[in-house]
Amino acid sequence: MLKRFAASESGNFAAIFAIAAIPVATAVAGAIDVAETQRKASQVQQALDATALAMANLEMNGAVPTVDQAEAYFQANLVGWTGALPDFSYVAPTDPESFAAFLSDLQAQAIIGNAAQGERVRGVSASFRHEGITSFSVEWNVTRTASVRMAAGLPACILALNETVGSAIKIQGSTEVTMAHCVLAANSNAQGAISRGGSATVEAKCVTTVGTVSGFDTSLANLECEAPLERRWSSTDPMKDVAIPSYTSCQKAVGTGKAKSLKPGTYCGERISGDVVLEPGTYILRGGSISLNGNGSLAAPGVTIFLLDDASMSIGANQLVELSPPTSGPYEGISIYQAQGNTNSMQILGTSGSVVSGIIYAPSAHVQFAGNANANAAPECLRIIADTIEMTGNSTIASDCEDEFAGRKIDAEVSLSLIR
Repeated sequence: MLKRFAASESGNFAAIFAIAAIPVATAVAGAIDVAETQRKASQVQQALDATALAMANLEMNGAVPTVDQAEAYFQANLVGWTGALPDFSYVAPTDPESFAAFLSDLQAQAIIGNAAQGERVRGVSASFRHEGITSFSVEWNVTRTASVRMAAGLPACILALNETVGSAIKIQGSTEVTMAHCVLAANSNAQGAISRGGSATVEAKCVTTVGTVSGFDTSLANLECEAPLERRWSSTDPMKDVAIPSYTSCQKAVGTGKAKSLKPGTYCGERISGDVVLEPGTYILRGGSISLNGNGSLAAPGVTIFLLDDASMSIGANQLVELSPPTSGPYEGISIYQAQGNTNSMQILGTSGSVVSGIIYAPSAHVQFAGNANANAAPECLRIIADTIEMTGNSTIASDCEDEFAGRKIDAEVSLSLIR
């Protein structure tokens, strides 16, 4: 009987198949759902990664990304997406200078928590629901996140913004440059973007550039880092968003002979030379120049000088210079601001006993700077940001000037890194 039962081909095959097909179909549908969910999750992750990097890059360059801007970028990167768009989340920064100044903004870090000191973290997230292909399939709810760490590099005393030229920072002759605990930074991608030659000596925390350096493989270059940092990220311009003050009516310099006295305000087309005294405050030069190339002097404590409309500044080697920035107000810490697009070279040399401090900013121009001839002078809070920079004389520069510069920092080699 058992043999006949085993050999029997009769029975309700359709009913048996129907019962067996249910788990088979469920398994197949589940496999399809898993594969489709993983495909969509990968697509969302790639779009989030691209969005997080793009928004962080905008912020690092002074922009203030918005939620709408981030969401539009995210959706544009969802190539081939089908179905309802994912729910998108991005906590936009509220302060346009938040990264440059490293202000506390915990809300913008809420997605993944607080960043370490000297870093900012920005995050984006998206969630979507994938419904099963059958009525008895599992519903898949998926959330993905992407975050970018924005980290400042080393504090810079000297920053050359030009992106292509060789010797964007040039230190030659018998120059002595001392800037302990801060760096020389150049955005140039050229060979020898930062060059040291002759008997010039350099003491610094490090040198960093997008390109390479030359002349630093010698005992004349005393760096705290193990070796120059080459082929690195470029540095951002911390001064590009400074608001230029409104013009006032044109004034005239007053005085007799070589002696000139100026009050804060606007000067139009004036050529200012001789023994010049600037009272504390803000000066706007619309054209004209401060040109001290004979035996003269400049006494300018607590001033900010704006060089606009092709104005220029040249202080020769025989001048006695006292130049320092305001200690309060909107231009605290800024001594000279030459407008973007003004390509007139700036020369600040001076003689023994000269003291120059503050931020000297000339983003489109070459700056030649000579420090105090007394190498033992106390270091000054000085920063130079220019298209290209040449250092001569004995320049001793302080490393920590945050208080004097109202929190303004010059950070070399700012970087972005994707984290999850």
